[in-house]
Amino acid sequence: MVLSAAMLMLVTATLVVSCSGKPQAEDRGVRIVSFSPAITKTVIDLGLADLLVGRTGYCEDPGDVHVVGNLHEIDHERLLKLRPTHVLVQRTVTGNHHELERICDRHGITCTSIPMDTIPEISDMLVQVPGLLLKPGVDDELLEVATQRATAIIESLEQLERMQTCGSGDPSILLFSVDPPRAFGRGTYIDQLYRQLGGANCIMTEGYAELAMEDLYRIDPAELLVICSSSTDAEAARAHLNRAWPDSVHRTRWIIEPELLIPSSRVIQCAQQLCGASMPDRPEGGGA
Repeated sequence: MVLSAAMLMLVTATLVVSCSGKPQAEDRGVRIVSFSPAITKTVIDLGLADLLVGRTGYCEDPGDVHVVGNLHEIDHERLLKLRPTHVLVQRTVTGNHHELERICDRHGITCTSIPMDTIPEISDMLVQVPGLLLKPGVDDELLEVATQRATAIIESLEQLERMQTCGSGDPSILLFSVDPPRAFGRGTYIDQLYRQLGGANCIMTEGYAELAMEDLYRIDPAELLVICSSSTDAEAARAHLNRAWPDSVHRTRWIIEPELLIPSSRVIQCAQQLCGASMPDRPEGGGA
């Protein structure tokens, strides 16, 4: 019930902002290129979609915004033709955006690397992004919209500590791959979210843990939660897991939700999906 109330608060806040009329930004100076699906989703959720002029090919939306490649293959010509004022990148451990930083520095473009791997980092990002992109006295209407939406999401995030709604507390492993097995370890966004919601993650390794099937046998968790981005992926994963570990069938829950694999402003929706994972034996939305 608390989780549903938080979802309602976030949706209501968004509707209040939307019904007041969407501020138009076509003639504004801020022009954003995002090289991160998570950041793109956040910019959209904050009501700033009209400021997006470029995106990585990994972002499905907005569909009418130009694709500028990715961090490994940047379309330099298209990027510069879009005349961005801000380029946003999700910070990674490898920091693989040095070429992009050099391009931005050479052409006077603000390039910002944003960490978004944990729930505190997501909260910090929500606080920082409106002020990073918008100026008081120049973009007041958009700044108010973005700040209201960010505040609603942050307030919902703060309620997570009271949402003890996930699982029975029995030791679980949260997988995002079964061939080979790869799990969300300590300090990752899904680990923090699951444990704040009352779940128990028995993977103690920091970050994203690479496991062998023998590790799953040895750990012998009470529950496996497998997160997939599509029904096709879920069916393939289920077939492999059933062959490799037949006894896992009745202890496995499946959830098909690509948003869960991207830490962004949609963390509350992710919490809803994580706690509403499908029942054992059949992936949600999957075939027979």
